[in-house]
Amino acid sequence: MIRTLFTLCAAVLVTGCGAPLGPEVRNQLDPDLDFAEVQAEPQRFQGKSLMLGGSIVSLKTDDEGSFLEILRWDLNRWGEPLALAEAGDRFLVYTPRQIDTDLYTRGRLVTLGGTLIGTADITTNERKESVLRFDLLGIHLWDTPFRYGLHPNPDPGAPEYVTPTDPGPSHPYDPTPWTYPYPPAWYRSK
Repeated sequence: MIRTLFTLCAAVLVTGCGAPLGPEVRNQLDPDLDFAEVQAEPQRFQGKSLMLGGSIVSLKTDDEGSFLEILRWDLNRWGEPLALAEAGDRFLVYTPRQIDTDLYTRGRLVTLGGTLIGTADITTNERKESVLRFDLLGIHLWDTPFRYGLHPNPDPGAPEYVTPTDPGPSHPYDPTPWTYPYPPAWYRSK
């Protein structure tokens, strides 16, 4: 009985610690590549694949596919976004399939695998910049009640709480309609 319980707990822990991208995508990625060195010499690394992540700045879809503009975040070794990258790098991701614009909204965090195909010019805050452009191999949209980079703040990594459509009290002693333990004003004051 104890052996079965131990095996069950170990299986739950192992499956819960999985990477956000499936093995078919992870097997195509080069784990030794760093974004900074790829950005410094994009022509040298053209055709190489790496794990990327960040918050969605914009999504454009048309008949030919979808373009995501991503504000880069640093990732841990499993691919989970940790914090906004200090350099403020952006990159573009292309996929020939249509991405749902209702799910992939501005500020949502994603982890993706991408193959470098070159550079592209974008306009950010009325200035042109050259950014890396990737073909999408696989993408993981993170579940979060927060949207990052949506409001002016001295700390660009500070989250803004996005209220649920019908919050209701989630704790019997909570007098506010916001979810327990903190109301949205608490998050905005940090």
